[in-house]
Amino acid sequence: MDKNTKSFITWILVSALLTVVVPPMINDSLNEANYIVMILGALLSVSLSVVLVYANYKERKASTIIGEAAARDPFWNLNDMQLQARSTIYQLQNAWDRRDASIIKDCSTPACYTSFDSEIRNRPVKDADPTDVLDIQETRIICCEDHENNNDDKFAAFIDGTLSFSEADHEFTVVLHFLRSGNTWLLDKIHHRTGIWDLVVARNVEEGS
Repeated sequence: MDKNTKSFITWILVSALLTVVVPPMINDSLNEANYIVMILGALLSVSLSVVLVYANYKERKASTIIGEAAARDPFWNLNDMQLQARSTIYQLQNAWDRRDASIIKDCSTPACYTSFDSEIRNRPVKDADPTDVLDIQETRIICCEDHENNNDDKFAAFIDGTLSFSEADHEFTVVLHFLRSGNTWLLDKIHHRTGIWDLVVARNVEEGS
């Protein structure tokens, strides 16, 4: 059973729990504040489950387009795209920890580099806790655009992982958007706090057929 299936089952179980168990508990022992906390926790679980299930759907559709595009243009390679996304995450975190945006300059578009450099320059001085470990659990290509003009080609990668600091671990999800430049993929946009809207607007396009 894969992670998305488990998440979907969890969603169903949480919904059932809210319907069957929560009302009697409220009457017997829970005050309004505790009920609100419970509901918010359940909604967060449901939201994460929806994101993961929809990401799985988008990934399957993107994989089909990549396979068809690769038959015409070997530059489209699913494994290489996943490796590119993972490598970029490590470079981004290294640049953030070192406060040095130049680390990603050669693998990003000018607009993305300028935006990231601005983030680093505006980062509070006290925010200096470096990352001990960056662990990537999943890398999914959730959308791709294969255009007749190769320099319009794009893809987006959904990444799920954990950042370990000296005091605590933090789970994260991020969507990285890449733009083709010749025979190179360049990072074009970074979307943190991934939600369902990121998946909705991520398009799968095939013009090259």
